Amino acid sequence: MAEWLKAHAWRACVGKLTVGSNPTPSVLIFMSLLNQDEIKNKLKDLPGWQQDEQFLRKEFVFPTFTDAMVFVNEVAQLAEDMNHHPDIEIHHNTVKLSTTTYDLMGVTDKDIEIVKKAQDIEKSIFGDLGRG
Repeated sequence: MAEWLKAHAWRACVGKLTVGSNPTPSVLIFMSLLNQDEIKNKLKDLPGWQQDEQFLRKEFVFPTFTDAMVFVNEVAQLAEDMNHHPDIEIHHNTVKLSTTTYDLMGVTDKDIEIVKKAQDIEKSIFGDLGRG
């Protein structure tokens, strides 16, 4: 079964629901890789985001190091809330985000969701100050 799922670009994730002291399987969630046309279409309204093989990447530039760290901390909280963690590189006032769904080694709707929310974080905190 696992080989079939992998071969068809699907991944099953079984969550655990604790009832008393016995964890039991709860929800079966399926994610699929997005194809190139889907990725291109979903990125068209997200300036600066590029696909690089199985990753989506963007470089954000902020006025100061402190501003960059505020952004990083907000993205970190978002990642925890989503249980989907991008790679984050910090170089003074520049932040590089890269995201992929490592279980599938490609881009899924979860990556698109975190990309959109990172854009929203930048805009809500910095307005037009962020030049990413």
